[in-house]
Order: sequence, then structure tokens, then C-alpha cells
Amino acid sequence: MIFRTLVTHVLVVFGMVAWSLPAQAQGKYPERTIRLVVPTAPGGSLDVTGRHIAAQLTPMLGQSIVVDNVAGAGNALGTGQVAKSKPDGYTLLLGASSGVIISPVIMATPTYDGVKELTAISLLGLQYLVVCAAPGFPAKDARELVALLKANPGKYSYATPGIGSVNHLGGELFKAMTGVNMVHIPYKGAAPALNDVIGGNVQLSTMTTASVVAMVRANKIKVISSLSDERLSDFPEVPTAIESGFPGLTMSTFSGLFAPAATPRAIVNQIHAATAKALANPAFQKEMATLGNILPPNRTPEETQRFIADFATRITPVIKNAGIKEE
Repeated sequence: MIFRTLVTHVLVVFGMVAWSLPAQAQGKYPERTIRLVVPTAPGGSLDVTGRHIAAQLTPMLGQSIVVDNVAGAGNALGTGQVAKSKPDGYTLLLGASSGVIISPVIMATPTYDGVKELTAISLLGLQYLVVCAAPGFPAKDARELVALLKANPGKYSYATPGIGSVNHLGGELFKAMTGVNMVHIPYKGAAPALNDVIGGNVQLSTMTTASVVAMVRANKIKVISSLSDERLSDFPEVPTAIESGFPGLTMSTFSGLFAPAATPRAIVNQIHAATAKALANPAFQKEMATLGNILPPNRTPEETQRFIADFATRITPVIKNAGIKEE
């Protein structure tokens, strides 16, 4: 009787251990290679950022992170693919404002909602816009520029890398918040847009700091105003639009890590903790600086999600009021 009871007890305990093993195995993350989707072609700023963060996170998470470039449709192709992926932590997105927020708004028929169908893990970088012109342009700051544009409505134009780009939205935001009228001239890329500014075919341009810093140092372009919260380290002598009397006139693009919306919070927090360590690494900070990225303060995933939602709330009316649609 005692032997039978002992055997029964052992079998029950063994059964409990055996039952718990799969649950423990399922709770371990990651167990296999992680796919990081970059929604641009290889070689660009976002791709380089993705490869740097993948290299940083691989040893921290103990599994390989493979970058997969899924380019097309203004970053919408790769971004939408991740939004519809299985939320298990094995498909992540190195996303940017263009794909996460702008593309779904300008699409004739949106295929995903970047705010609702993606969960933010960490911001990796911000790039603020600046308003620039040829060196001889008369305005020295945003206040003088606005006065000049108001005195000559519709006479001046501004160049951007394309319709629906963050640069385009920055120009439209500038117009909306200052009450000026200037004509948008879209180009296929930043380089041809800036070349026409240098050549005098277009008077102004809204560009990221990374796009213009080399030309400013070569005295081919001058920055009139930065659309940033504080003066930029690349152009410390240039006043912000806020300083010039236009509160709230800021515009930036962002890059960050995202996962499908229903990804378990424990996995999101684990990736976030590893990313925070990467962002604190001086070598990683140096790499981001060479790309023109300003490292944002470390935010929790919940705070990062609120940042994304606030960005969308702020920029969506600008897109709609300007009537911007995909080409």
C-alpha cells in the first residue's frame, strides 16, 4: 500500500514536471533567428541604422538578427508586411515616420494602420528639418523669411525630395503655422532638389540636417531656420523657428524599432531593454551621429507609442488640409 502510494506520488510529480516543460520552452525568447524588416533598399540611412542595431542586439538577445530589405511604395510595403505578421517577436520593423505614419494617410486605399497595427519598442534616432536657401538669399531667420514671403505671396518656391515626404510635410506645416504662401516643387531625391536651389531655379528647401551639412560647410547652401526644439549642434548659430516667434513649429523624421501590435509585452520589454543598452554604447552613438541622427532620450515602449500617436495626430491634419495624395 505504501509502495503504491509512493509510486502514484512520483508519477504525479513527474507528470507535473513533464507538463511544465513545454510551457517553460514556450516562454523562452528568442529561440531562433529574428527577422528585421527594413522598408528601404540597401545602402540608405535607414538600412545602415538597421544593420547597426541588428549587430548590437544579436549578442544581447543570443540569436541572430537578419536584416531583410523590403523596399517599395514609400516604405509602405515592408511596414505593412510587419503590421500583418505573426506577433511572436520574430518579425520586427526598423520603421520611419514615412512608412509608419505618412504612407497610410496619403494612400488612396490604406492597407494598414501604422499606429494601431504596430507596437513601438524604442526610438533610435530623430532628424530635424531645416529651411535652407542659396547663400545670397536675403532672409537671415524665420521671422525675416515669413515677412518676405507674406510681402510676395506665391512668388517663392521650395524644393523637396518628393510629394508626401517628411520634407514636403515640413514645408506645408511651415506654411500653415506662419500663414505664408510658397509653391512646392517636388524632385526625385534630395540631391537634385538642392542642386536646383544652388542653381537658383528654386529659392528654398526643407531638408534634414544630414542632407545639407556638407553643402553648408562648403558654403553652397545656408540654413535660415531649424524646425527643432533647440538649436542644432551642426548649426549652433542658426535660431530655431520657435526662437523667431513661431511656437510649436517643429518637424522631424524618426526611426525606431517596432513589432506587430499584439506582440507579448514581455517580449517587447526584453527587446527594449537590450536596445536601451545599445543606445548607451558610445560606438553606436558615434555611428548614429555620422548618419545625422540625434539620439532621443530613453523612453519606455508605452512612452514611445504615445510619441508615435502624437506625431500622427499632429501631422495627419497637415496632410489632409494640403490635399497630399500618393503619386
